[in-house]
Amino acid sequence: MSRYELTAQAKEDVLTIWENIVRDSLQAADRFETAIYEACNFVALNPLAGHSRSNLTRLPVRFWTLPRFPNYQIVYDPDSQPVTVIRVLHGAQDLVRLAKARHGIESGRGMNGLAASCVYPLRELVP
Repeated sequence: MSRYELTAQAKEDVLTIWENIVRDSLQAADRFETAIYEACNFVALNPLAGHSRSNLTRLPVRFWTLPRFPNYQIVYDPDSQPVTVIRVLHGAQDLVRLAKARHGIESGRGMNGLAASCVYPLRELVP
């Protein structure tokens, strides 16, 4: 049994990133995929290894940068069993802007303290 699981969104993220990388190199895309699963296994064994991002969320999720691909981070829930990888994100993404746009911050609607609601579906975050 795996010590971690990927959400449907995380699986989609991995596939989308792989598809973008494979345009240039199949070998690089495969190395990226391997690095993702190695990082997932690492955080499953060391769930507190990542760091929190209070500028993005008050939720107890953690962010882990891939050592071999430092432009990518996995977002995971260290308290779940097995550890749940929620998203795989590229560092160039403006997460604060993305979250605000996704949940209508510019239009004045609140988001219950979550700037990176791209991390979890809104229904899971709002009581």
